[in-house]
Amino acid sequence: MVMGVIGRTHEEAEGAAAQFVANHGWSANMIDLMRARMTLGDADSFGEQIAKVIDAGIDGVTLNLVANAHDPELVALAGRTADAAIPKA
Repeated sequence: MVMGVIGRTHEEAEGAAAQFVANHGWSANMIDLMRARMTLGDADSFGEQIAKVIDAGIDGVTLNLVANAHDPELVALAGRTADAAIPKA
């Protein structure tokens, strides 16, 4: 499972991630832990990060869009991006 935050721009993804952690009232330590485990960015960087997961030997991914799964356009962007990052047999 990949915890991800995708945006149309990297700045949009960063803002969504910041809002996500702020909404939970987490400590600075918890924020650092969560951010280090997030796949975060625009489509290009998000796809590169997914490709690294696949290159490590994983056959596929399940995306958990923690900050913006309520936005159908971003869900579709994440799906297209992940699909493109996974080699087809």
